[in-house]
Amino acid sequence: MPHLRSAVPGLLIVLAVLLSLVGSDSAQAQINFEPQAIVTLDDTTPGANSDIEFAAGLSAQDLNFGQAITFIPPEWQVPVDEDVPDGALVGRASWQATFGLINASCHTPVTLDFEMMDATTSMDATVPVATSAGDEPGEADIGPGELPLGVTRYPDYLLTDIPGLTPITRLFGVFQLGGVDYSMNVLTFPPGTVIEMPGVSLVTDPTLGYPSVTVFGGLGVPELLGQPIPVTDWCTPLQASLTSLGVSLDNPATSSDESGVSLISNPEAGSYNFLSYASSQHDADGDGFENGLDTCALDANQGDPRVGGNSDFDNDGLDVVCDPNDKEVNSDQDADGYLNRGDNCPLVPNGEDQDNQTDMDGDRIGDACDANPSTPDGVVQVACVVNSVEIGNSGPTSSTPSENYLCTQNEVCVDVDNNDACDFLSPTATPTPVQLPETGGGPRDGGPLDTWHLVLAAVVGAIGGLVAGWYAWRRYPT
Repeated sequence: MPHLRSAVPGLLIVLAVLLSLVGSDSAQAQINFEPQAIVTLDDTTPGANSDIEFAAGLSAQDLNFGQAITFIPPEWQVPVDEDVPDGALVGRASWQATFGLINASCHTPVTLDFEMMDATTSMDATVPVATSAGDEPGEADIGPGELPLGVTRYPDYLLTDIPGLTPITRLFGVFQLGGVDYSMNVLTFPPGTVIEMPGVSLVTDPTLGYPSVTVFGGLGVPELLGQPIPVTDWCTPLQASLTSLGVSLDNPATSSDESGVSLISNPEAGSYNFLSYASSQHDADGDGFENGLDTCALDANQGDPRVGGNSDFDNDGLDVVCDPNDKEVNSDQDADGYLNRGDNCPLVPNGEDQDNQTDMDGDRIGDACDANPSTPDGVVQVACVVNSVEIGNSGPTSSTPSENYLCTQNEVCVDVDNNDACDFLSPTATPTPVQLPETGGGPRDGGPLDTWHLVLAAVVGAIGGLVAGWYAWRRYPT
């Protein structure tokens, strides 16, 4: 049974999640997915409009994030689209990522800073990804009201990434790197929304609150842009933070004043749980490297693709296990215009003259070389983080014990009786008392990942919750 390892009093809450693989086949590579997080709230007074920061990170050996969703408890007051003027400054985000640039290995640290603006949730008018392949304006281009088109129109790739779902609020920001514009969207949905993404259907418990998802446009997704880009790998280590403002600020780029709008407010005094759900990217060959990083995605690497020249003697980005000639440099082995490290089929042409990197199942293996183009290849790792926080002087904790949550690839929910079934789907189930171990409890995982056991370290301090989700970018065609 997972358990709380430590409880350290402090002014801020510090939440660390450690995952260890047990009972695995000794012939399989060690697979790491160890997300860490820190949450801070600058005012825990009931009803206060507090700025909230959520920071998350992965170490150098971790698989990268695939999907990530954070739940804002339903007691929190959150805005809806019509409450906030488009373009109002509502937050800021910073990503300290490690990039592989122009077919080089993962050794270039880059900081991306996003100024987050309130953006429309209406899908009546759409706009392509930030830098489009043709002459059509993209979401980073300035439109009416001196605002990026990604603020006043709905990005069209979101219709594919999260089909059939309309968020109640959306945040948008843009950053330029190497002459290419990249975007970030944070979308929040009503409690109980079933999160549908290509290859993923996640049932969410309405008692967990508002699910919030972050989606990047273009970064690591060259097929959205319709052209090769300088960033050929987005690698770990990764550190990210998102601050959601309690009250909006004026956007100096516009002629109107958008300041002073209440964005989020604390509930009444009490103890509350914020749950974050994260899954890794797929690893088809079980070598511990996600498909998007692994240029030999279907053959276990002899070396580490994060390190230049490691079992890649010609240093062209292809491990010796799948390089047709590892003594001769060929940075674009299939001559399709995409460099090996930035090509989801490095040995099979799928460039602009073919299907242009199409990946219908989102497993980061292109359809041109994917034997199962409609079914994601590889197992993903799942982790849930429970963050118990206290607003005001609430007295004894009354929130759900952290071991009473169920997290799998297909559902995330409360499971008080620990029968591996969501309570809200089985309302007649009789909860049974749960005896907490001396050190506390932790959320359970399940499904195909039963060999993964979650070890949770959390400290409870005087802070509240968070507004937006963890990093999740998808590689799907528009």
